[in-house]
Amino acid sequence: MSTRTCTVDTNEWLFTDQNGIKSYISNGSTFTFTVTASIGTSGAYVYTITSVGAISLADGRKIRFDTKRTSFQVNTNATAKLNAGSIWIEEPNGHKCEWRIRTVTIDNVATPTAITTMVLERADNPMITCSLSGITVGA
Repeated sequence: MSTRTCTVDTNEWLFTDQNGIKSYISNGSTFTFTVTASIGTSGAYVYTITSVGAISLADGRKIRFDTKRTSFQVNTNATAKLNAGSIWIEEPNGHKCEWRIRTVTIDNVATPTAITTMVLERADNPMITCSLSGITVGA
């Protein structure tokens, strides 16, 4: 198991709230996750977000990750994984929402240095999506 830190830079993650209001995650925002090798034969690595602090949006609002319910799995380097899990986010108005990971690509699943792309869709309204790309991951 290892802990990794993601840094979101300018225009890398466009967040859309339940009302369809879009705002980018603020430049330099960070969150952490742990990477654990899967038990069994799947070969997948399990990612669990461990950050508990607020993440700022460019428009001044804030979101938070629900660390108890957020996890996803990826098993192949630099290859899109469909339906990988979900990220639970507390939105600026306090509403908690499950964002299903429609697709995610990570450069190196055991020791990631980049989340190449990720597309999330709201569980309560799959027509609302958000996307991120080029997120730097470090130790």
